[in-house]
Amino acid sequence: MKKTRRLEDYLKSIYLISINNEEGISRVKDIAKLMDVKTATVVYALKRLNKMGMINQKPYGYVTLTEKGLKESKKIIEKFNVLFEFYNKILNISKETAFQDACKAEHIISEETFEKMSQYLERGK
Repeated sequence: MKKTRRLEDYLKSIYLISINNEEGISRVKDIAKLMDVKTATVVYALKRLNKMGMINQKPYGYVTLTEKGLKESKKIIEKFNVLFEFYNKILNISKETAFQDACKAEHIISEETFEKMSQYLERGK
């Protein structure tokens, strides 16, 4: 099963929700709220992520990331952070536009470009 941009957004959302609560879990209703979608849409995406080995979820239960899902979600967030910082601080793009562009680009940026941007930002620190 192929990992799509939208499924990556779900992984990122699950991660962000889980790190912001004491139990380290996500709920379907919280994911739906964050992503501004219906709960049925979330349930469908979670089934796909479960088949890919990215999450654990019991029917009508909490959602947790597997090791594979955690690794993948951290990679997505790292890409977002590098892109946002590069756009905002290096290119002087407004925070709003940098945020929107980083959200889009995090899914399509090549590893080579990502590494070069990361290295460039590290040299500037």
